[in-house]
Amino acid sequence: YVIGAGLDWETAERLSGNVKFNANQQQSPFIIGGFAPVTVSNIEQSEDLNARVRLGVVTAMGFDASLGTRRVSFSEPEFASQEYKQDNATLGISYRTSGILSLGAGFRGERTRFDSAAPGQTEPDQSDRQDFYIAADWVPTGASTVTARLFFGKIEYKLATAADFEGVTGSLVWAWKPTGQLNLRTVLSRDSGLDSGYLRLDESATVSAT
Repeated sequence: YVIGAGLDWETAERLSGNVKFNANQQQSPFIIGGFAPVTVSNIEQSEDLNARVRLGVVTAMGFDASLGTRRVSFSEPEFASQEYKQDNATLGISYRTSGILSLGAGFRGERTRFDSAAPGQTEPDQSDRQDFYIAADWVPTGASTVTARLFFGKIEYKLATAADFEGVTGSLVWAWKPTGQLNLRTVLSRDSGLDSGYLRLDESATVSAT
């Protein structure tokens, strides 16, 4: 199942924002993090709660702040070390140069705490992520919107330091609505961390990527 709920709000001219909640239950991937294939029906559950506030609704300059939390758990006990709670925060600034182009920049922080110790560890691991990002929103035509984000940052683990990452990630999204009844969305993304990235099990193991 997937359940979602949201609230959008706005005041006269200056303040706006939203609150979103999503809950999801599904069969987890049969290969998690490059380990051996899963042979049991492992059910993954996740809940996300995010809140965003924007100052500057009709002005050229705008400020954004957001807070979010995510919880992920699995039905099978052997995957307890993959269960985690993740908190994140973003603070950014944007400037609308014209009616078709907006530019922005900001900082994003993220902390992940695992519930149980992984094999070979004496305590649950923890990771911290910091990013500086630049953004652009372009509306070339009334039917198209292009959104670009580039993140420059790093991910550091307290114990599993072989999974540390430092580099550039980002996304490019093209939303095209040729008619009132048709909406197409194309996404190109490069990311690292729990959902995608690199994991080295030991010095002789092959680095795997998703």
